[in-house]
Amino acid sequence: MHRLYALSAHLRQRFGGRILKIPLDAGFSCPNRDGTLSSRGCIFCNPAGSGSGMGGRGLDILAQWAFWRDLHRTRHGIDRFTAYLQSFSNTHGPVDRLAAVLDELAGLPGLAALSIGTRPDCLDDDKLDLLAERRDALGLADLTLELGLQSAHDATLAHINRGHDAAAFAEAAQAAHARGLTVVAHVIAGLPRPGGREGRDELAATRQREQREAAAAVGVDDVRFLGQPDGHLEANLELRKVISRVVRQVRPDLVLCQAPVRRWDRIYASHPDHLAVAEATMCAVYPDARNPHAHVELLAEGFEPHAVAQTWVVGLPRPDHFVDITDVFDRKVKALSSHASQVAWIDDVDAFLRGWATDVSAAHGLPEGTLTEAWTKIDTL
Repeated sequence: MHRLYALSAHLRQRFGGRILKIPLDAGFSCPNRDGTLSSRGCIFCNPAGSGSGMGGRGLDILAQWAFWRDLHRTRHGIDRFTAYLQSFSNTHGPVDRLAAVLDELAGLPGLAALSIGTRPDCLDDDKLDLLAERRDALGLADLTLELGLQSAHDATLAHINRGHDAAAFAEAAQAAHARGLTVVAHVIAGLPRPGGREGRDELAATRQREQREAAAAVGVDDVRFLGQPDGHLEANLELRKVISRVVRQVRPDLVLCQAPVRRWDRIYASHPDHLAVAEATMCAVYPDARNPHAHVELLAEGFEPHAVAQTWVVGLPRPDHFVDITDVFDRKVKALSSHASQVAWIDDVDAFLRGWATDVSAAHGLPEGTLTEAWTKIDTL
């Protein structure tokens, strides 16, 4: 089961099979380009607009439709299509202009649905009423407004020169929904805003919540966050000091960590942040945390040296310690599933982890049916 319900899956279900979009350039402009609001546009926008640009090359809607329809019928065997008015804001301007474009769509062969890319501030009651009326007159199974929200934060919208606020989107979406029109929101993740990029603080809070939930699933209630920047970790003295501080605080007998070794056969298991933390952790275990002359400021903070007795490392090529997790496997599944923002790409977390644990058992001659984790035990006392 997919954890994300993709638009493509929705369309297949809605239409009972595959349906393709045909991008159409109807010659509209944008209030953020033609001087109505601004001439600079949004900071992410191409001055030439999105889409095929065929209208600018002199092809009318019928010619554009014929080009793409013939191409998709030949390549994909598809004969049902969504007309996608894509370039710029396709409800900007007088309502009569929109009506004329809709007239051009009548009778297009294979036309099943219509999607209109536009801005929420380019819709009024007259245009929405027209769209609802023409949806039925054209015999369309669906008419979708693809509205550019981009961000739900007004400060971000102002920073990117959007020209409207989030309330404008909400108002337009509600008005469209009231007329039975489908609304798709366009959102851009990580937009710049004053003081940084949108979502960084929210993402950190999400990851902390997920980690606490994962820890609780396996019975851990002491979770400490070190506040290091994602994507910028290095196994340097600073990171070694940060981890050494925690070792001296907690004073564990056992430390678990990833191998600080790049996996060329499974490169996604070798994220640079993970490798940096693994190397810094090993350096903290030996020699830093036990050495009173390493990171002397920790002594001034009251953290006495501590020697860890054992370290278990996962991912080394010749493991020598195997843990039967069959009876607690459900906890492992629940813990990983707690990291929803990271594992959405995994269709079945249980099957994913079960396959790994089963392969470990088989590779090391362990009883069939057992689920196993493999570690390398290192004496570090």
